[in-house]
Amino acid sequence: VSELDGILGTDYNIASVTVNLTHSFVGDVELTLISPEGTELLLASNNGGDGDGYSNTSFEDDGADINTAAAPFTGIYVPEGGTFAETFTGEVSNGNWVLAVCDNANGDTGELLDFEISFTNPEDDLLGVPDNCEATALIEFDIDTWDCTQLGEQTITITATDAKGNVATCTTTVTIVDEAPPTVLCENITIALDDTGVATITAEEVDGGSFDNCDDDLTLSINQTNFGCEDIGSNTVILTVTDSNGNTATCEAIVTVTNEDFPIVGCQDDFTVEADLNNLFVIEDFIGSLTDNCTGTTYDNVTQAPVSGTVIDAPAIIPVTLTGVDSNGNEVSCTFEITVESNPLSVDDISLRETDILLYPNPTESIVTLRNDSFTPLDKVQMTDIRGRIIQTIDLSTMSTEREIDLSNYASGVYFAHITAGDIVVIKRVIKKS
Repeated sequence: VSELDGILGTDYNIASVTVNLTHSFVGDVELTLISPEGTELLLASNNGGDGDGYSNTSFEDDGADINTAAAPFTGIYVPEGGTFAETFTGEVSNGNWVLAVCDNANGDTGELLDFEISFTNPEDDLLGVPDNCEATALIEFDIDTWDCTQLGEQTITITATDAKGNVATCTTTVTIVDEAPPTVLCENITIALDDTGVATITAEEVDGGSFDNCDDDLTLSINQTNFGCEDIGSNTVILTVTDSNGNTATCEAIVTVTNEDFPIVGCQDDFTVEADLNNLFVIEDFIGSLTDNCTGTTYDNVTQAPVSGTVIDAPAIIPVTLTGVDSNGNEVSCTFEITVESNPLSVDDISLRETDILLYPNPTESIVTLRNDSFTPLDKVQMTDIRGRIIQTIDLSTMSTEREIDLSNYASGVYFAHITAGDIVVIKRVIKKS
């Protein structure tokens, strides 16, 4: 029973309703507050499952959502049916207030130990500042409005004046906090992979103008910054915005990754080669030199012109063109030049014939054997790739008839063995298989 004589919303507000209740399966229980005028407000309904009751549980208009809590309930929760202010404003405060407890199932029992309603003054939340004669007529604050520049502890002065004009003051500390999350806005973007098959973005690139209620000192972060060939297409990234007070908010942006700018990155470099003793050079198969920025990309309908096996008379400069379609549907084409120089020696000038030098097995997966069937001692062999870059130089001065050469660390492809005996150089092609 309330003996406060007044109108809710004008003279008083309901500050809280505190409940103590035991029950062996609190999820069966429904709590309803009924005003003296018969208005009902649902406080909680069927929450907590097999938990055990309510213990000093307070229902307040600015409480937490009870649906996210676990029983036994001990915190401060907002009524499920709405706020006290919305439900009871305009009704009388005095009279019989009833807490209706309904058990919606059989098999479990409980007991309402007690409940309590607390009222407050709607203007200043200081109900009943004491006076020797009668209720305080006026309560004033020297500061009652704050903004983002006043976060932290603030000291205010409260002045109370009774009906006879007597005045008393006191000070208290009010702590101003910023608990509002930033407003986060995302923007979808499209990015292209570079010539290495990689693209990088920053959080700022997907930010659509996020802002905060208090400051502009926002920290932006995203859960993915690097993209590769496996990300071609649409990707969802999460932008997190944090303000200077630790409040965060997130949104999702779509990052579309394309590979249109670099359908082909590598082709065979131009190179120079010396013809054989008959001043002839045979065009190799260079299709394997066609490379894409995305590792593992394959090509369809690849052609080479001139085709592999074409014999060239030295001297000559031969353009070689490769064309095809990569796995992303991009049409690719590249051209490089082979400069074929005449051999400075003829068959009659040397005692070491090309047919005297054998390399076997060829192709090979690891070891190739160099055999010298002439009587001319060999000095060295220099291994180069098809671009003319020196891979390895091996001393042959102590070689007898045969010498093994280990190619196991070479990448698969075509290589040339430049075998030297004095001023004589014999060039042999070697194919390294994977």
